[in-house]
Amino acid sequence: MLTAQLLQTTSDLLAAPSPTPSAPATPAEVTINLDGLKGFLLGQILPIMLVVIGIVFVGRSKSGQIAKILTSCAILLIGLAVIGGSGRLAQLGEFLVGLIF
Repeated sequence: MLTAQLLQTTSDLLAAPSPTPSAPATPAEVTINLDGLKGFLLGQILPIMLVVIGIVFVGRSKSGQIAKILTSCAILLIGLAVIGGSGRLAQLGEFLVGLIF
């Protein structure tokens, strides 16, 4: 019984016409919403990072590591200045490339 059903199914599959090959699908153009990504990072991730950094600073101040706190604050301020100025630096680079070419 099972063998007869298996033979019937196999013969049906072999007798069916094979599908005709179609043209390969062209990939859709991929766009990335950078404004949304920037908004997400500034609205969600940055405040959490600043809270974590603040907690670390408070923890270090309780243990009397003031020198490490001042060094970390200086590094943090320099890092924020570099991140904030990166957009301007990209515009400056484009301007300089425009002058050369």
